[in-house]
Amino acid sequence: MNSSTKVILVVLALAVLVSAGLWWWSNSANTIEVENNGLLETPPLNTEDETPPGIPTGWVQSSTPAGDLYAPVAINSAYVATTDWPPSLSLEDAAYACTEAGEESDRAGGTEEVTVNGRTYCRTVVAEGAAGSLYRQYAYAFPHEDQSAILTFSVRFPQCENYEEAEAQVCEAEQSGFDPDDLADRVIGTIIWN
Repeated sequence: MNSSTKVILVVLALAVLVSAGLWWWSNSANTIEVENNGLLETPPLNTEDETPPGIPTGWVQSSTPAGDLYAPVAINSAYVATTDWPPSLSLEDAAYACTEAGEESDRAGGTEEVTVNGRTYCRTVVAEGAAGSLYRQYAYAFPHEDQSAILTFSVRFPQCENYEEAEAQVCEAEQSGFDPDDLADRVIGTIIWN
Protein backbone atom coordinates (compact mmCIF):
# COMPACT_ATOMS: atom_id res chain seq x y z
CA MET A 1 0.00 0.00 0.00
CA ASN A 2 1.57 3.31 -1.02
CA SER A 3 1.83 6.32 1.31
CA SER A 4 -0.92 8.38 -0.35
CA THR A 5 -3.36 5.48 0.09
CA LYS A 6 -2.35 5.28 3.77
CA VAL A 7 -2.98 9.00 4.27
CA ILE A 8 -6.38 8.74 2.59
CA LEU A 9 -7.31 5.78 4.77
CA VAL A 10 -6.16 7.64 7.90
CA VAL A 11 -8.16 10.76 6.98
CA LEU A 12 -11.24 8.65 6.17
CA ALA A 13 -10.86 6.69 9.41
CA LEU A 14 -10.64 9.96 11.37
CA ALA A 15 -13.74 11.25 9.58
CA VAL A 16 -15.68 8.09 10.46
CA LEU A 17 -14.53 8.24 14.10
CA VAL A 18 -15.49 11.88 14.46
CA SER A 19 -18.85 11.23 12.78
CA ALA A 20 -19.50 8.41 15.23
CA GLY A 21 -18.48 10.70 18.10
CA LEU A 22 -20.84 13.42 16.88
CA TRP A 23 -23.67 10.92 16.60
CA TRP A 24 -22.96 9.67 20.14
CA TRP A 25 -22.66 13.22 21.46
CA SER A 26 -25.95 14.34 19.88
CA ASN A 27 -27.75 11.27 21.27
CA SER A 28 -26.10 11.15 24.71
CA ALA A 29 -27.90 12.17 27.86
CA ASN A 30 -24.57 12.13 29.72
CA THR A 31 -22.97 15.08 27.91
CA ILE A 32 -21.95 18.04 30.06
CA GLU A 33 -23.17 21.19 28.36
CA VAL A 34 -23.09 24.88 29.15
CA GLU A 35 -26.00 27.10 28.08
CA ASN A 36 -24.93 30.24 26.14
CA ASN A 37 -27.41 32.42 24.26
CA GLY A 38 -29.53 29.40 23.42
CA LEU A 39 -26.56 27.53 21.88
CA LEU A 40 -24.50 24.79 23.49
CA GLU A 41 -20.74 25.03 23.91
CA THR A 42 -18.14 22.91 25.63
CA PRO A 43 -16.62 24.23 28.88
CA PRO A 44 -13.70 26.68 28.45
CA LEU A 45 -10.12 25.60 27.74
CA ASN A 46 -7.27 25.88 30.25
CA THR A 47 -6.76 29.59 30.98
CA GLU A 48 -4.18 29.18 33.76
CA ASP A 49 -1.07 29.83 31.64
CA GLU A 50 -0.01 33.22 30.36
CA THR A 51 -0.52 33.59 26.60
CA PRO A 52 2.76 33.93 24.64
CA PRO A 53 3.35 36.91 22.34
CA GLY A 54 1.62 36.70 18.95
CA ILE A 55 -1.34 34.67 20.21
CA PRO A 56 -4.65 36.52 19.75
CA THR A 57 -6.42 37.84 22.85
CA GLY A 58 -9.00 35.33 24.09
CA TRP A 59 -7.11 32.30 22.77
CA VAL A 60 -6.07 29.67 25.30
CA GLN A 61 -3.69 26.73 25.29
CA SER A 62 -4.66 23.14 24.62
CA SER A 63 -2.21 20.25 24.94
CA THR A 64 -2.22 17.22 22.64
CA PRO A 65 0.22 14.29 22.38
CA ALA A 66 1.66 15.86 19.19
CA GLY A 67 2.13 19.32 20.67
CA ASP A 68 0.49 22.34 22.24
CA LEU A 69 -1.74 24.69 20.31
CA TYR A 70 -3.81 27.78 20.96
CA ALA A 71 -7.43 28.28 19.96
CA PRO A 72 -10.20 30.72 20.74
CA VAL A 73 -12.30 29.76 23.76
CA ALA A 74 -15.31 29.83 21.40
CA ILE A 75 -16.39 31.24 18.08
CA ASN A 76 -18.01 34.62 18.68
CA SER A 77 -21.26 33.94 16.86
CA ALA A 78 -24.81 33.25 17.93
CA TYR A 79 -25.26 31.05 14.85
CA VAL A 80 -21.96 29.12 14.68
CA ALA A 81 -20.93 27.08 17.73
CA THR A 82 -17.97 24.86 18.49
CA THR A 83 -18.88 21.29 19.48
CA ASP A 84 -15.72 19.18 19.27
CA TRP A 85 -13.46 21.75 20.86
CA PRO A 86 -10.63 22.54 21.36
CA PRO A 87 -9.20 21.25 18.08
CA SER A 88 -7.37 17.95 18.20
CA LEU A 89 -3.90 17.47 16.71
CA SER A 90 -2.38 14.14 15.71
CA LEU A 91 0.64 12.91 13.77
CA GLU A 92 0.53 10.02 11.30
CA ASP A 93 3.59 8.04 10.22
CA ALA A 94 3.09 8.72 6.51
CA ALA A 95 4.26 11.42 4.14
CA TYR A 96 1.71 14.10 3.27
CA ALA A 97 -0.45 13.34 0.24
CA CYS A 98 -3.95 14.39 -0.73
CA THR A 99 -6.45 12.62 -2.96
CA GLU A 100 -9.52 14.69 -3.72
CA ALA A 101 -12.78 12.75 -3.60
CA GLY A 102 -16.37 12.74 -2.37
CA GLU A 103 -18.79 15.38 -1.13
CA GLU A 104 -19.21 16.60 2.44
CA SER A 105 -22.62 14.90 2.62
CA ASP A 106 -21.08 11.51 1.74
CA ARG A 107 -20.54 9.12 4.65
CA ALA A 108 -16.75 9.60 4.50
CA GLY A 109 -17.09 13.29 3.61
CA GLY A 110 -15.48 15.31 0.86
CA THR A 111 -11.74 15.80 0.54
CA GLU A 112 -9.95 18.51 -1.42
CA GLU A 113 -6.61 20.26 -1.35
CA VAL A 114 -6.89 23.92 -0.33
CA THR A 115 -4.37 26.73 -0.02
CA VAL A 116 -4.78 29.20 2.85
CA ASN A 117 -2.38 32.12 3.29
CA GLY A 118 0.15 30.35 1.08
CA ARG A 119 0.00 27.03 2.98
CA THR A 120 -1.47 23.84 1.51
CA TYR A 121 -3.83 21.54 3.41
CA CYS A 122 -5.78 18.41 2.55
CA ARG A 123 -9.21 19.33 3.96
CA THR A 124 -11.88 16.73 4.64
CA VAL A 125 -15.36 17.91 5.65
CA VAL A 126 -18.07 15.56 6.93
CA ALA A 127 -21.54 17.09 7.31
CA GLU A 128 -24.39 15.53 9.24
CA GLY A 129 -27.77 16.95 10.18
CA ALA A 130 -29.36 16.40 13.59
CA ALA A 131 -32.11 18.07 15.65
CA GLY A 132 -32.48 21.26 13.58
CA SER A 133 -28.75 21.79 13.13
CA LEU A 134 -25.99 20.86 10.72
CA TYR A 135 -22.75 19.55 12.22
CA ARG A 136 -19.57 19.81 10.18
CA GLN A 137 -16.41 17.97 11.17
CA TYR A 138 -13.26 19.46 9.64
CA ALA A 139 -9.93 17.63 9.25
CA TYR A 140 -6.89 19.48 7.90
CA ALA A 141 -3.91 17.28 6.99
CA PHE A 142 -0.57 18.95 6.30
CA PRO A 143 3.11 17.95 6.18
CA HIS A 144 5.24 18.07 9.31
CA GLU A 145 8.80 16.90 8.87
CA ASP A 146 8.46 13.42 7.30
CA GLN A 147 4.96 12.83 8.71
CA SER A 148 1.41 14.05 8.20
CA ALA A 149 -0.18 16.19 10.88
CA ILE A 150 -3.97 16.36 11.16
CA LEU A 151 -5.98 19.07 12.93
CA THR A 152 -9.65 18.25 13.57
CA PHE A 153 -12.59 20.14 15.04
CA SER A 154 -16.37 20.27 14.72
CA VAL A 155 -18.83 23.12 14.41
CA ARG A 156 -22.61 23.29 14.80
CA PHE A 157 -24.74 25.44 12.48
CA PRO A 158 -28.40 25.84 13.50
CA GLN A 159 -30.75 25.84 10.51
CA CYS A 160 -31.43 29.50 9.76
CA GLU A 161 -34.82 28.79 8.21
CA ASN A 162 -36.08 27.88 11.71
CA TYR A 163 -35.95 31.58 12.67
CA GLU A 164 -38.24 34.50 11.79
CA GLU A 165 -37.23 36.29 8.56
CA ALA A 166 -35.10 39.08 10.09
CA GLU A 167 -33.22 36.73 12.42
CA ALA A 168 -32.85 34.17 9.64
CA GLN A 169 -31.05 36.79 7.53
CA VAL A 170 -28.65 37.58 10.39
CA CYS A 171 -28.10 33.84 10.89
CA GLU A 172 -27.31 33.31 7.19
CA ALA A 173 -24.91 36.28 7.15
CA GLU A 174 -23.01 35.02 10.22
CA GLN A 175 -22.79 31.47 8.89
CA SER A 176 -21.64 32.57 5.43
CA GLY A 177 -19.01 34.79 7.08
CA PHE A 178 -17.52 31.88 9.05
CA ASP A 179 -14.26 30.74 7.44
CA PRO A 180 -13.12 27.35 8.81
CA ASP A 181 -10.04 27.37 6.56
CA ASP A 182 -8.78 30.64 8.05
CA LEU A 183 -9.56 29.45 11.59
CA ALA A 184 -7.67 26.17 11.03
CA ASP A 185 -4.69 27.99 9.49
CA ARG A 186 -4.54 30.43 12.41
CA VAL A 187 -4.69 27.57 14.97
CA ILE A 188 -2.05 25.58 13.07
CA GLY A 189 0.16 28.67 13.15
CA THR A 190 0.23 28.49 16.98
CA ILE A 191 1.42 24.86 17.28
CA ILE A 192 4.42 24.19 19.50
CA TRP A 193 5.48 20.66 18.52
CA ASN A 194 6.57 18.07 21.11
